[in-house]
Amino acid sequence: MMTLILLFIILQMPALIDTSMVWVEGNGEIQSFYMDKYEVTMAEFQRFVAATGYKTSSEILDSGKVYNPYYRKVKGVNWRHDHRGNKIASDRYAVLPVTRISLRDAQAYAKWVGKRVPTKQEWLYAARGGIKSKSYRYLGGIGHGKPTKPRRMCQKVWYL
Repeated sequence: MMTLILLFIILQMPALIDTSMVWVEGNGEIQSFYMDKYEVTMAEFQRFVAATGYKTSSEILDSGKVYNPYYRKVKGVNWRHDHRGNKIASDRYAVLPVTRISLRDAQAYAKWVGKRVPTKQEWLYAARGGIKSKSYRYLGGIGHGKPTKPRRMCQKVWYL
């Protein structure tokens, strides 16, 4: 009987390991931590909003920033809109990262899923792959596996 239980546990091990997260090995200044491999998608955030009735900072203020060709506040813009203020079709939510959310919004989502938002220092360390060079720029997740030119982030994307 013990052998059967042990065999069951061994066979279930891959299911028990959260493969959506990576272990980021720290250094003398940053302690090691777990972080999601991929950005939080709009679909994941939508499930949180639907389950809790949560209102984001942009929804409470009834405005968000859009870019054209500079950032300005526009009434009614929130996490469901792109950087130009256009409403994003819900069938795209599964493939797009959630943007236009505040740190408060990200922390509420993280608490709901049982995680935490990495500190700025942790995020920068992980984005650099542990490299200390400040000249390294985050490439972002927009390329879907294709090489992209280094650029500065134009929108915050939350990894938990």
